Amino acid sequence: MTSPRFSLSALLLTGAVVATVVAAVIVMGSPSTLRARRLDLVRSENLMQLNDAIDHHWDHRVQLPAALDSLVSDHDLDSVPRDPVTTVAYQYTVTARDAFRLCATFAQPAADDQHEYVEPYSNPRLRHHGVGLTCFDLKPHDLRATRAVGSR
Repeated sequence: MTSPRFSLSALLLTGAVVATVVAAVIVMGSPSTLRARRLDLVRSENLMQLNDAIDHHWDHRVQLPAALDSLVSDHDLDSVPRDPVTTVAYQYTVTARDAFRLCATFAQPAADDQHEYVEPYSNPRLRHHGVGLTCFDLKPHDLRATRAVGSR
């Protein structure tokens, strides 16, 4: 027969474990929220990779690529990154001779502390986004990207 004291300590231990799990979910978010944030981080990193490849293309040709696939055929990228969930290519539009727009669809708004480290030569603005389709108006080597457009 189990002593009442053992049952009480087991109950307290179980309660502490449950409270810790609940606190962790509250502080960090649910597993699905964490997954969505991780996938959005991949999207941001993909946009930075595309931005860097477009900069490289501009440096060597003094023109923007007509399409993202040109970055592969011109050897600026090994392959064009795609959305990690839908596998659809990111939207790219040339908006002027020296300006372009990159767009991605994000699942979560970027948390203020989500992107503490930014590569020194990458565009930090590509990490700040809302939910839904968000577009960034950019210029080659412009680390001061204009505001995100179309964030819902």
